[in-house]
Amino acid sequence: MATSVFDYMSAAQIADVQAGSASIDVSTAINTAIGANTGDLSFPPGIYLLNSTINVNKSNLNLIGSGKGATTLTSGNATQDIITVSALSNNNVIRSLSITSKVAKTGGAAISVSNCHDVRISDIRIDNVYNGIVFDGGAQQYLYFLDNFEINGGYIGVLVGPSTNVQDLWIDSGSIANTTNDGVLLLRVTGIYMSKVDIMGAQKHGLEMYPPTGFYVSGFFTNVLCDTCANHGWAIGTNGGTTAEVLMTDCWGSSCGNGTTQYHGLYVDEGVSGGRVSVVKINGGSFMNNWNNGIKLQKGDAVTLSGTQVLCNNVSQTASVGGLQVSNAFGNVNITGGFYANAGLEFTNRQNYGISIDSGYSGLCSILGSHVTPNLIGGMNLPSSLPSGLKVITCAGFNTVNKGSGKLSAGSSFVIVNHNLNVTPKIEELSIDISGNPTAAGLGNIWIDPSTLNATSFKVIANTVASGDLYFNWQAHTLGA
Repeated sequence: MATSVFDYMSAAQIADVQAGSASIDVSTAINTAIGANTGDLSFPPGIYLLNSTINVNKSNLNLIGSGKGATTLTSGNATQDIITVSALSNNNVIRSLSITSKVAKTGGAAISVSNCHDVRISDIRIDNVYNGIVFDGGAQQYLYFLDNFEINGGYIGVLVGPSTNVQDLWIDSGSIANTTNDGVLLLRVTGIYMSKVDIMGAQKHGLEMYPPTGFYVSGFFTNVLCDTCANHGWAIGTNGGTTAEVLMTDCWGSSCGNGTTQYHGLYVDEGVSGGRVSVVKINGGSFMNNWNNGIKLQKGDAVTLSGTQVLCNNVSQTASVGGLQVSNAFGNVNITGGFYANAGLEFTNRQNYGISIDSGYSGLCSILGSHVTPNLIGGMNLPSSLPSGLKVITCAGFNTVNKGSGKLSAGSSFVIVNHNLNVTPKIEELSIDISGNPTAAGLGNIWIDPSTLNATSFKVIANTVASGDLYFNWQAHTLGA
């Protein structure tokens, strides 16, 4: 049977809690109750004023409220944590309560968990604190769980690994809204599993990965939404460490950017810190209606996009940027399927191109079966001098294969053929097959003049003026098609 914290409070304290006055500090009484008990410690309905931190410093102790909005812990201290679960505290649960502050918070967290094993936080609402929930590692840390939560306001919603690495963190079914910094900041974590989380209105990034030197960020993200953030929706970067083995499935980065400094739905960048960003896989998902690109790959390597929707971006200007932009500093990219164009939604499509690859790109990039039309200027914007590692195959709205028939007419020594490709082919990517008899046309042979190749056509020439019509078939392909 649960023990009530009222068993350790005076009559005046109980009356204050039940009246919702929050005028009498009860933190000492609660810490005394924690020290005297294991199992469930219940918090009856009311508002509990805490001028000092509640310290969960023992194993197998659970703080159980009467429900969000029924049990409310309110801080009267501007800088301290409200609840801490500290080292050597294992198998703890905190659930069914609200946490807020009656003073402006300039530090601390609503709940701070450090160097513990199997700590579970559930059915929690947090309003207007500094950091919402902080998870940190340590020598014995393993298994943290957060689910069915709501965090409103404050500086950072969820902060992971501020000083040491966190191993195996599950975050499920919650919302984070209107933080003044990142919604979620991942600094040191090997194995985060986040699903069904909505991050809205962050004044910096929705979700940022930023490991310092010597540390790692990796994890799995499913149905995570970063919506209407002032900076990037997703900022996958590094501060000297390694961000790798990141798998995103059906995630969202939408309506991000503040209209002045333009940001992207998803931004991947190693920066200049000496760290690495590599092995990022994006399955499905939607990146749309952002102020700049839907996705910008600035610097990194080994990014895979499969069936991703990148559309109706560049809301700040018309035809200045596009859906997916790959910088010339980026490494290898694999793009399969997906929609990089207007899909008939209510948003105005201002993308110039669906996919753009910067001039000077030297990585390996394959684009297979992606839909890139309609956009305002074209399907893809590729370097005029095509890198050998760039392959484009069977993309709707971007033609890389064409064939037809032609005729070199009597009285002429050449004919111009329009290849109708979206890029300029190389000479080895063109071929002609004579279907008639050159001798009967008074010719020795015909061939393609490589000096005449351009973005729209090529010239077939003969050794002399034809005395009769000569027919031929031609084929043009490029970029691995």
